Amino acid sequence: MITQCIYCNNTKLYKLANGHLKCALCKRKISPAKIEKTKKLIDAFCKNLTARDASKECETSYMTAKTYYDQIRLLITQYL
Repeated sequence: MITQCIYCNNTKLYKLANGHLKCALCKRKISPAKIEKTKKLIDAFCKNLTARDASKECETSYMTAKTYYDQIRLLITQYL
């Protein structure tokens, strides 16, 4: 469960009718389903699965998995 805003770290979140969360401070909406999907794809990347295998395991399209993998690789490259 998300307890704080991922953008501003505010702890006051409202639950919307569609299941999303909304921050009281920055007014941004957060989708718990998207965060879970991102976590699954990061775990698949850490398990050294290919983007194709990750897309099957996480039940997403290949292009979604490939895009996340490219973003992760870019962040790692920038960090190093």
